[in-house]
Amino acid sequence: MTEVEQKIKDYFLNYEPIWCAISQSTTAKLSKHLVTTHYKKNDIIYREGTFPRGLYIIKSGIAKLHFINADGKEQIVYMLNKNEMYGYRSLFTESPSLFYITAITNCEIDVIDKDNFLKTIRESQDLNAYFMKILALEFRVLFNKFTFFTLRPITEKIALSLLILAHKFSDTNPKTIKFPKGEIACYAGTILETLSRQLKHLTKIGAIKNNGRIITIENETLLFEIANL
Repeated sequence: MTEVEQKIKDYFLNYEPIWCAISQSTTAKLSKHLVTTHYKKNDIIYREGTFPRGLYIIKSGIAKLHFINADGKEQIVYMLNKNEMYGYRSLFTESPSLFYITAITNCEIDVIDKDNFLKTIRESQDLNAYFMKILALEFRVLFNKFTFFTLRPITEKIALSLLILAHKFSDTNPKTIKFPKGEIACYAGTILETLSRQLKHLTKIGAIKNNGRIITIENETLLFEIANL
């Protein structure tokens, strides 16, 4: 693992898929009440203030966990990829969701019924241990992101955002980012006009290539230096 990969992984969720981490017997229990639901791009999967139907697992596609602040502006907390989960926080705390979940692309979502999931996690040591690990990882990532995005200048925030999205969602060489610019701006905590200016600068110095909806990381080392991790 390179220095860049080692540093970047502390800023986004990347965990073992649930079906690979639990026993066959636990898998069988969860699968009894599993329903696959299809969502189209931009569909709201669930809203802030509502209770999730159960544990949601992304089977295919990309979704975002986000909220609307007091000024009416959107802030994306996480971009969620295949095999990532959500809904468990509200289930564990018996409280409504603090966030929206929205499909960025067409998505297939596996939903495990709430009662079945909670019953199984009480009975299955492997499932309990798995979620303890997930919650600890999530706390670390959230703490790192909050500290960085609260205190750092916008140039560094955008550089880190590009590195996170490239490492999480691209398996090409060089890495590419194919998200709409508006989504990238919301993830970085800025507005579209500011993002556009920063992308022009990063293109000018050779850190990236900006070709319409595709951003290519041309010089990852330079982008890493700008992020100043």
